Amino acid sequence: DGVWWVYRQDYRTRLTIDEQTERILAADAEELATLKACAHEQGAPGMDDYLQSLNVVATYSDHERGHREMYQAAGIPSVAADKDIRAGLETVRGVLDSRFAPTRIRFCEGNLMERDSRLAELHRPTCVEEEFPRYRWRTVRDTRQDQRGKDLPVDRDNHGNDALRYMLHTHATSGGVGLWM
Repeated sequence: DGVWWVYRQDYRTRLTIDEQTERILAADAEELATLKACAHEQGAPGMDDYLQSLNVVATYSDHERGHREMYQAAGIPSVAADKDIRAGLETVRGVLDSRFAPTRIRFCEGNLMERDSRLAELHRPTCVEEEFPRYRWRTVRDTRQDQRGKDLPVDRDNHGNDALRYMLHTHATSGGVGLWM
């Protein structure tokens, strides 16, 4: 139906690639086990083959090629995200624009895997949803320090929004299926 669902986010700082990989693989395995258990509870054990066939076709990553190769070696396929800021912002606007249809992105309650206590102590966002009200556009004062123009967002407390933009825009420009990491 054209709606994007954010059902899991791992919004953590100071993790190594190995730690990220472990967390991704563990969360994937737990989700698959939960789905299989639900299928058995509902009397649909034949779902096992179908559930086993579910896999991620692409994972969009802004990490350098070496990091993407480390994900690949761990069994997490990864392609470089399209990080074009202006075009990506237009893609996100289209998804969020409710003038023609309901907003096409939904955040499932409880989607945060683990709250980053360090970010919370610093009064910084701990998930994508907390970033939205803090999103600010650059002012003339900002552009004096950086010549990229004021039609860009302030680059602060926006890692989740950037990730969302990378995923939505890369999907829109490549036509693939994937998730952001």
